[in-house]
Amino acid sequence: MLAEPQQPTPEIIGPVRAAEILQLDRSTVRRLANQGAIPVHAWTPGGHARFLKSEVEWLRDQLAARTKLPRSLKRLRQIRQAGS
Repeated sequence: MLAEPQQPTPEIIGPVRAAEILQLDRSTVRRLANQGAIPVHAWTPGGHARFLKSEVEWLRDQLAARTKLPRSLKRLRQIRQAGS
């Protein structure tokens, strides 16, 4: 009997690593996560956000593809929704 191929386990990262990837301050990442502009994979019992690395990298790539980086929360939400 053949075993079913297993899906790779997604890499989950914290706000420090997400901030490094996005080149933002950790407090900015936390604020944007709280406001829904950055997709949060899970919250720890202590209230800390956890992110899927692939989603953070996707957001970074979307921001980098633009000549002028959007700074507003509204614009970040638009980019995220357009990619869904």
